[in-house]
Amino acid sequence: AVKSTTFYTYQADTNNDRAMASSVTYRGETGLPNIKSAFKAIRQDKKRRARNQKVETELKSLAKKFVMALAAKKADEAKKLGASLVSKLDKARSKGMLHRNTVSRKRARILSKLAKLG
Repeated sequence: AVKSTTFYTYQADTNNDRAMASSVTYRGETGLPNIKSAFKAIRQDKKRRARNQKVETELKSLAKKFVMALAAKKADEAKKLGASLVSKLDKARSKGMLHRNTVSRKRARILSKLAKLG
């Protein structure tokens, strides 16, 4: 069954934007967007969210490994992990994922912990 709206025509029984949009919730609301460009925005948001979650997960796991290395007094490993963590934070900042002040604060804390380690 082909259905048509003012902006968008879709095949009801195929796996397309409409099917994808029906599973999307935005601020507690579900349903179909009224504007054609909103379908593209939904697709873009899903991709960005997946990419951002991957980076956030990576940052958290690196931070945990860094803290564990500090607790175990493994200086060499902590220095490598600290450098890697700072690098990833800077990259996340350059991509606009994290605010510059957040990155600056986290960098300062990492570097101060490394300095205390000796």
